[in-house]
Amino acid sequence: MRSWKLGGAGLGVGLAAVVGVTTVFACTSLATLNLSQASAPAGTNLTVTGSSFGSTTSGSSPVSLHWNSISGPVLSSGIVPDSSGAIGPVSVTVPSSATPGYYTIIAVQTDKTGQNAFGTPARAAIQVTGAGGAGTGSNSSQPVASPTSNGSGLGAGLIGLLVALGVGGLILFGLGTATFVGSYRRQPSASKVRK
Repeated sequence: MRSWKLGGAGLGVGLAAVVGVTTVFACTSLATLNLSQASAPAGTNLTVTGSSFGSTTSGSSPVSLHWNSISGPVLSSGIVPDSSGAIGPVSVTVPSSATPGYYTIIAVQTDKTGQNAFGTPARAAIQVTGAGGAGTGSNSSQPVASPTSNGSGLGAGLIGLLVALGVGGLILFGLGTATFVGSYRRQPSASKVRK
C-alpha cells in the first residue's frame, strides 16, 4: 500500500511540474517583427509592425530598428510601444547601398538596467532583390546577422532555463508514472473467501 501512495505522489508531482512549466513557457511573449514585404529592391520603403515589446512606463527604452545587426545602421528610432506592446506601422527604407542577398531588420529595446529587454531583439528577414524584383543570390561581402546573437543573451538564457525545467518535469512525470505502474502490478489480487 505504501508503494501505491508513493507512486501516486510521484505521479502528482510530475504532473504538477509539467503543467507548471508548460504554463510558464506558454505565457512568455517574445517580441515579434513583421515586414510589409519579404523581398524588395534596395531603396524600397517598407512598413514594419511588431508586438510583445516592453512598456516604456515599466522602464524599457523606446524601440530602434537596425539593419543587419543589433549595432548596424539605424533605420528608425524612438518607437514607443503602445500599452499592449505593439509598435508600428513604422516606415523604413532598405538601404540603397544594399546589394542583392538576404538581410535582417532587427528591433532592439533595452530594459531599465541597460540590458536587452525580455524577448528582444526581434528579427525579420528580408531579401534584397535585383532590378525588377529578381533575386541574384546571397551577398557574401555583408554577413547576415546570426539569429542567436542578441548581445547579452538574457532572452536565450531564460528560454534555455524554461526548456530545461520542461525536460525535468517530463522526467519526473515519467518516473512517477513508472512508479505508479510498477506498484500497481505488484499489488496482490484480493483472494476469494469461500464459505
